[in-house]
Amino acid sequence: MAMLWLIYEGILQESASIYGFDINLRIIFIIFTLILGATIWWSGIGASRLTSIFLLIKIVLFVLAFSGLFFVVKTDLLLKLPTGDTQTSLLPFVFIIIPYAITSFGYHGNVCSLYKLYHENERKVVKSCVIGCILALVLYFLWVLGTMGNLPRTEFLTIINKGGNLDAFIESLYAVLNSKHIATFLLWFSISAVFCSFLGVAIGLFDYILASLNFQDNSSGRMKSALLCFLPPLILCMLFPNGFLVAIAYAGMAACIWAIICPAVMALKARERFPESTFKVWGGKGLIYAVIVFGVVGIICQLLAQFNLLPIYR
Repeated sequence: MAMLWLIYEGILQESASIYGFDINLRIIFIIFTLILGATIWWSGIGASRLTSIFLLIKIVLFVLAFSGLFFVVKTDLLLKLPTGDTQTSLLPFVFIIIPYAITSFGYHGNVCSLYKLYHENERKVVKSCVIGCILALVLYFLWVLGTMGNLPRTEFLTIINKGGNLDAFIESLYAVLNSKHIATFLLWFSISAVFCSFLGVAIGLFDYILASLNFQDNSSGRMKSALLCFLPPLILCMLFPNGFLVAIAYAGMAACIWAIICPAVMALKARERFPESTFKVWGGKGLIYAVIVFGVVGIICQLLAQFNLLPIYR
């Protein structure tokens, strides 16, 4: 949640630079929280419908922005290794990506909400997760193709030195392409993407808090859940405005625990406790243990990175 606020701050700063207006980030954050938070508090179904609208807008803007990028993709940037005495191989950097990549497919926290939304129909929940994962994979592939095929690797060092926020990324992309139209489409695509991510993450976290703390599903109970869901990340974002890379890394470590290892362990326990259950994920125990190992690898990678034991592109 805090990570999404940090992304949103970068987008607002880039909006101010493109359109030439001054903004008070704290006021915008409060308004943003009140509007979208009130939507989730009012109705989970209503929030999911609003998420679908933002998703449609995001796809349209994605096509408008990246259709221009695809025409100017430089294959040398995609296929050739960086030159120089150091960092000539990209393979060592794969391990540091794992915690970040886990958050990119973090639909796990929405399973509880999907189960509730689909009236406990497990098959629909699984279908929704699979389709969502494939759609995200396709979009990320196109995103990498459009960005990595246009930005020289040295530009990413500039982005990192500026804090790694989205505004620095859009600024670098605009400087290379010198196209204000693409920059504008990317900006509004980023805004709609943050709205989708905010609603998706918040709906799952909201329902999780509501259920785990045994709050009543009424106005009072939902208000308690909303306060616990939205206030802490909002405060953290205001205290640490440039902590995007740090936040997303720790989010990946947390996701390894609660979104990968814990569900896998729960699946093992459920199979022991309910051996006659009609719903079981394919792959047997081997797949479950493989998922646990992957989660552990993600945690190890993040811990090694914290102690500068993994190569980082900088």
